[in-house]
Amino acid sequence: MILDFLRQTGYTMPTRLRIAGTVAAESVPAQKRIIILHRNSMEYEKGILSEADGTWEITGIANIYAGTPFMVVSLDDSGTYNAEVADLIVPVT
Repeated sequence: MILDFLRQTGYTMPTRLRIAGTVAAESVPAQKRIIILHRNSMEYEKGILSEADGTWEITGIANIYAGTPFMVVSLDDSGTYNAEVADLIVPVT
């Protein structure tokens, strides 16, 4: 069976990493679409919509990316504001 490895003695689930932050528009917390991209390949990893208070957290990033830089992009779907980018962001546990 494929999931037999879960029964192996001493097996522990891998640590998952996260990236979190707060987004604001003109210093006011805002609900915006957030995406993270692998910095070196520019491949999409995950995305989320921030909360109304601007907070957001992307979890479940595989631990093989520990120490790997990501690019975080905040997008304004209304078209009022340009996208904002935070570069070289490293996920934490």
